[in-house]
Amino acid sequence: MTNIMGTLSTAISGLYANNKALETTSHNIANVNNPNYVRQQAIQETSFYKRTSRFQTGTGVTVQQIRQIRNEFLDIKYREHSTGLGYYNSRNQILEQVQGIINETSGSGLQDVMTKFWNAWDELSKDASSSTKRGLLKQNATALVDTVNHYAKQLDDLQVNLNKQLKDKVNEINTITHRLRDLNIAIQGKETTAIKANDLRDERNALLDRLSEIADIDYYETQNGMVNVRLCGKHVVMNNNVTDLELRTNGSAFYDVYWSDDNIKVDIKSGEIAGIITARGDVAKTILGKNNGTVKQKVEIVIAVDTTSADMTKINATINAYKDDMKKRGLEPVFKLVTFGGGGTATELTTTFQNDITASFTTKPEAAEDFGQVVTLLEGMTYDPKSLRKLVVITDESIGGDGTPVSLANAKDYIKRLNALDVSTSVVSKEKYKKIGDTGEIGWEYLAQKTGGSFIDIDKSPASKLGVEISQLTTNDISSKMGQVKSYNEIIPSIKQRLNAFVNTIVRNVNYIHRQGVTFDGNPGQDFFVAINPTLPLQAGNIKLNDNLAELNNIAIGSRPHEADNGEIAKKIYDIRDDYIFGNLNPDNYFRDIVSDIGVVGKTANNFLKNKTTLRNEVDNKRKALSSVSLDEEMADMLKYQHSYAANSRVVNAVDDMLDRIINKVGIVGR
Repeated sequence: MTNIMGTLSTAISGLYANNKALETTSHNIANVNNPNYVRQQAIQETSFYKRTSRFQTGTGVTVQQIRQIRNEFLDIKYREHSTGLGYYNSRNQILEQVQGIINETSGSGLQDVMTKFWNAWDELSKDASSSTKRGLLKQNATALVDTVNHYAKQLDDLQVNLNKQLKDKVNEINTITHRLRDLNIAIQGKETTAIKANDLRDERNALLDRLSEIADIDYYETQNGMVNVRLCGKHVVMNNNVTDLELRTNGSAFYDVYWSDDNIKVDIKSGEIAGIITARGDVAKTILGKNNGTVKQKVEIVIAVDTTSADMTKINATINAYKDDMKKRGLEPVFKLVTFGGGGTATELTTTFQNDITASFTTKPEAAEDFGQVVTLLEGMTYDPKSLRKLVVITDESIGGDGTPVSLANAKDYIKRLNALDVSTSVVSKEKYKKIGDTGEIGWEYLAQKTGGSFIDIDKSPASKLGVEISQLTTNDISSKMGQVKSYNEIIPSIKQRLNAFVNTIVRNVNYIHRQGVTFDGNPGQDFFVAINPTLPLQAGNIKLNDNLAELNNIAIGSRPHEADNGEIAKKIYDIRDDYIFGNLNPDNYFRDIVSDIGVVGKTANNFLKNKTTLRNEVDNKRKALSSVSLDEEMADMLKYQHSYAANSRVVNAVDDMLDRIINKVGIVGR
């Protein structure tokens, strides 16, 4: 009788195990379209054996656990790739929007507008008396103003929109971390009974997948089944506790991300949030520290004079002409005079930069001199962090100057130190010292070019003209420096800076020449472009035509009062198009350089995005192959468990027949 009951118990265990397996299969099939679901499997295990007489007899089967079929290593790799994917996906989307703003493929972009603007000046120079061509010039100038202001507004709007996206992402992180905390509590509560909370774990893993796209997280599971999550080394989820992120504005309309429980900024390095923050620009360093791409108007100019130069009268006149012309260039120049040579050390004549200077040097006897002293002196000066910096060296000798050649290593050291100060250096010296100095010595041009400056022949022109030429080259070098961007990591501020430098440089050069002309009525020319907001620099978003140009006769075309229609000023303005007003680039090439850079940066981001997508997809395909529900497999399992269940049912029926015979029929024969 005991063996019969054991057989019944064994068959019933089979019924239970196969029923549980069928339930699990049914659950898998029901969730076949749930992207976060990981298929489950009823893990069966042989029950204990019992010893009967000389034999060990099995007692059936038990369901050890309902196990998720997932690989934690693949989860880790998936989330690592998701972080990089989120970062480059954000950058790629932003760059696509930027390319939509600066659209040079449609034939109606800024390049086309600029071409029509230049051509209008060219046509006017040929027929200065034509009111029709004056009107056409005004129309094209208005189109130029509208285009660059529209670009600026769209870039501003995009930057504001990125700020809103940052807010949404931070709120999403907080929502996810709170839900993770709730799931931790629920999972711990359910799994105290040794039953895996698989569906809750699916939800938690899906949240971890999403969180890894938004920011660079790391996580670990504790022995009690809770997952703790760290962001930038600090726990955002710790068992049943959560630390929120919050947004703060520090003197700006743009957000920084901080921990809610202290005053520490969260330095997120990757993920969607990092992509948004870097593209928008860092608040302290860039938006406030660098005025969000606004051009720098202030120029701190150090004029270093070799006092052993022979023709000091010309040098004095050149410096004074240079200073006067720089004030007409639409910048905010301040000056400091420095002397070197003559056997003494390099000396500052004023301790601070001055709005006005007057050069009145006298020639000193030839003696040992050291240009390195000038560099050292510059290193000790105090500069305005929001200014551009320029060094103008005036000498009639080589770098060594005293017959002792300066080695190439020393020259490179000077260059390195000047570049570290962000000082562009131009040199006014004799033509023979341009390429080479004394025997075995490098020429001044090498030092000038390597620091973003120019070389000017001191004997090229008389003092008054030489001062203007130095001024033009200075503004050209400054314009190149003004728009210099080391990288496009901060997308919007970098593009703003280059676009603003482009607009500011063209506007300043047009205004400079236009003021030199006379109107059709014989009056002095005025600024052609003016600022919408006079407290801000002339740049994209802040320029308009001078209101006085509503009267077309106020356009200055001629160069002399009695020849107001000779077209010389119009021709000079047209010639700006081919002038190297951006150092070694003319306006057309400079703008093409901007467009090309945006294209290269966009292509690079897109390539990184494709690579990250491929890597993550490879891992995801492996995850899905292992963890997703296959209807074919589930149907096969269903039939297998169904047949097993039916077979165990027949065993139960057989035992039932045996028991019925024993109980109801044994012992009643012959009655």
